[in-house]
Amino acid sequence: MHHHGSHSASADDGQVTGASFLFEPGQARTYTYEAIENGENERGAMQWYHDHRMGETGMTVWQGLSGLFIVDDPADPATLPSGAYELPLVIADRQFDSDNQLQYFYDPSGVVGDKVLVNGVYEPYLDVADRKYRLRVLNGANARTYILTLSTGEALTQIGTESGLLPAPVARTALDFGPAERLDVVVDFAGKFGQELYLMDAYQMVPLLKFRVSQHATDSSTIPATLRALPDIGQPTVTRNFSFDFTSNHWTINGLTFDPDRIDARPVLGTTEKWVFTNPTGTTHMVHIHDVDQQCLSRDGGPCYPWETMKETWAVGPGETLELKMKFTDHVGKYMLHCHILEHEDDGMMTQFEVVAPPLTSAQTLNLSMRLKVHTGDNALIGGFIITGTAPKKVVLRGLGPSLALYGLANVLADPSLDLRNSAGVSILKNDNWKDTQRGQIEGTAFQPGNDLESVIVTTLDPGAYTVLLTGTNGGTGVGLIEIYDIDSPSGPAELANISARGLVQTQENVMIGGLILGGSANSTKVVVRGLGPSLADAGLGQTLADPTLDLPMSARVPRQRDDNWQDDAATAAQLTSFGLAPKKAQEAAILINLPPGAFTAILAGKDGGTGVGLVEIYNLH
Repeated sequence: MHHHGSHSASADDGQVTGASFLFEPGQARTYTYEAIENGENERGAMQWYHDHRMGETGMTVWQGLSGLFIVDDPADPATLPSGAYELPLVIADRQFDSDNQLQYFYDPSGVVGDKVLVNGVYEPYLDVADRKYRLRVLNGANARTYILTLSTGEALTQIGTESGLLPAPVARTALDFGPAERLDVVVDFAGKFGQELYLMDAYQMVPLLKFRVSQHATDSSTIPATLRALPDIGQPTVTRNFSFDFTSNHWTINGLTFDPDRIDARPVLGTTEKWVFTNPTGTTHMVHIHDVDQQCLSRDGGPCYPWETMKETWAVGPGETLELKMKFTDHVGKYMLHCHILEHEDDGMMTQFEVVAPPLTSAQTLNLSMRLKVHTGDNALIGGFIITGTAPKKVVLRGLGPSLALYGLANVLADPSLDLRNSAGVSILKNDNWKDTQRGQIEGTAFQPGNDLESVIVTTLDPGAYTVLLTGTNGGTGVGLIEIYDIDSPSGPAELANISARGLVQTQENVMIGGLILGGSANSTKVVVRGLGPSLADAGLGQTLADPTLDLPMSARVPRQRDDNWQDDAATAAQLTSFGLAPKKAQEAAILINLPPGAFTAILAGKDGGTGVGLVEIYNLH
């Protein structure tokens, strides 16, 4: 299912192949549309959706697998016609047999019908009032282009496209639009009470919809001279060329038919590019680009039409050249580019591009771990972590106990259990013994624990804050270890940016030990480690660690770092405050350091052998 107009994550955009996108009879698949673009609300527009399966899109859309809805936008002028005076119209031709059943016969040049329907009705009429109406019109045809006119010869006022309102209204007496394009127009029936007039298709010279002006109504709506400015998406830094061609008896892009294993462009997230489309064939093609809206730079070397400033589906006639620019924001992943004459698409006039993350300039967090003696209740080992970025991230969580005895530790947690919770504290995944639930994803990998009683969770998580609890089955206690692994590409669009762990800090082997592995780049990254105790009492915890201390043992590349009270060094304290990471209590500890790629350890203990509930936090600031 592809949703036109939605700036969606790749997983929800609607690919044409792949087991994760196709769903069988009796199955369901949930698509999530956040209506956010470049960190802001998407612009209001009429949006539509349809089946997008490779080789069958034309047939399934013809049979009815499509629909629409309107996204209202508080940033748009409030004076435009609305409510009962705002009408969605889907214009689409179809062919019927002698029993009035739909007929579809595949033709790679494009399938057309001899009956034109409006909202599924042939030759419909509509009773209207003598005032302005806003028509939201979709060309839902497989291949046919329409030229909309009024039978009176009067102009319609175009105010928008499939990408929202235009900068200014444009009066047009003939509005041509091809498959998948949308027109947002205003027609005024004032002074026409008692008359009948038609919305016509001047291409075929046939009436599409009869308007019967049979009601009086007061009209307070107006069309402002200024509608909606275009978003500033910057200037292109890369130019790409695409030829919509006919090669070896197939419709092609740059001479190639669609291959799901081929990527033809890899724009970088956050950049603006210019894409140039040429059409050497004798047939008009409808260029449709998924993911982001596009702004017109030029048509045939000259200015763009005033009604095509920003769109997502474009007509490119025989011999024409169209130049567009677009900015890739929010999401990485694969997206489609194709002709929206559906049979051209099904024949192979389609390709893929992949939005990729910019290269890392500093080391990324690959693994985080916390070790402590696990007790019960508030004194369980509670780990928190944050995933930042613009896409889901695959992680592995491990809860270890018995295998720690191999490292000489005594009193280990005999049967650890993991509980993963979201930011609202709701449990989303649990595991006691790793073989119970995800054995096939774990066995034989580097994440297989050394003991069958230990716990593992493999999952993909959206950006956000999460908590993982390590407890002993049936109230067991002992030394346990939580590990969090980032197993996506280090150059991906999301990362582990923070981990925290809370538990009962004791002495000797039962202090809290945090581990951190950095990688993915040869450059250092700025890290803050905090050791908290007294401020936890503000959250209602008793027996908190009165005076926490932090110790980062010396490694081959970094000298030993220690801190007792975070305010002892004025320069460091000022930087912690500027980052918003200053602890609340003077007795608490913090270390700010640039770390190169490698493995590091942080030890949280109580000063002079003090014990109590403590919290250690590790932030990767880049």
